[in-house]
Amino acid sequence: ALYASVRAADRGADPRWMWLLGLAAAMAVSTKEQIVGFLVLLPAALLISNYARIRAGESGAVLMPRGWAGGLLISLGGYAVANAAFFNPAGTINRIRYLTHTLDTATRQAYAGYEMPIDFSTAWTVADELLHLDKAAAGVIASIGWPALCAALAGLVLMARRNPRGLLFVAAAMLGYYLVSLRLLKQVEIRYTMALSCLLAIPAGLLFAELWRRRGARLVVVALLGFGLVYSGDTLAMLARDARYATESWMEDRLAGGERVEVYQSWTYLPRWQRREGVRRIDFDDIGIVGVEARRPDLIVLSSKGMAGITMYPNPDWRDGRGMMLVDDKNRRFLDALESGELGYTETVRFERRPLIGRDLITSLNPAMRVFERRD
Repeated sequence: ALYASVRAADRGADPRWMWLLGLAAAMAVSTKEQIVGFLVLLPAALLISNYARIRAGESGAVLMPRGWAGGLLISLGGYAVANAAFFNPAGTINRIRYLTHTLDTATRQAYAGYEMPIDFSTAWTVADELLHLDKAAAGVIASIGWPALCAALAGLVLMARRNPRGLLFVAAAMLGYYLVSLRLLKQVEIRYTMALSCLLAIPAGLLFAELWRRRGARLVVVALLGFGLVYSGDTLAMLARDARYATESWMEDRLAGGERVEVYQSWTYLPRWQRREGVRRIDFDDIGIVGVEARRPDLIVLSSKGMAGITMYPNPDWRDGRGMMLVDDKNRRFLDALESGELGYTETVRFERRPLIGRDLITSLNPAMRVFERRD
């Protein structure tokens, strides 16, 4: 979609670029609605680029790009087809209402656990804005690392000097994504900043190309790319040596010997025991001191990620001032008693794989696993 918008702004551009922009935008939003921010300012950038051509007196320059009407129709039609609106129009409409928090209260509260915390009403101070920007920047840094971010920022300066029209489109996508897709979210996680990380590859690549033309600067390019390989390779190594694999191997003989294991968190953060005999996942409402004393499992396994899933549950209406998540006191007392040893369990082994280069990780990657064993 970004490339199509840039090509559609070329002098005498083929109308099919606008058609491609419309289709790409429809497919992007249908795949992940949050990407709408990436797209929302691209038409404005296109119009600004065309207006600049008109102001410069270029012959044949027009404000509306050729093929814009067809692109709009293809966008609407593509979205309808991708979301099966012809088959389930009410579902498509209610999906939009769900995302914009305009469903009736009872229906919305039934899906509170899946709701994106979008905030249209809160008035932000400058301090709030800076804090949110800091969170977004931290997510980008964790994704690509400081060296890549510095290269990208230098590349943006280079674009401002050499290719301001290209910078206009990149900046439009970045600004739109932050304002619409990140700023309205009450929480910012690494995965939500992926669009920004991908966009920053454009100016970084332009900088590398410029430096590579200078023989004395090639070592800098090699060093930066080398760091990127190590940084990403470290992530692959964590995937291959995730601590959950070691936990599974350690537990195998104990499960085969008939020992019973309890877990309380989402399977996303746990070893692959969904169908393993001897492992039982306890529902949120059944977590508590009384329940574990009655069941007396031999082992309890906790993941360092998703700990909130043991003690907290979604607020049916997070706009009531109590926050997005609420604490269950019964479950909180259970977790405190388990970790302090009051329940008669001791942490006997811990499996953990630390990254070579320290950084924040997405919640489902490489959690530390703690095993508590019952003292008889």
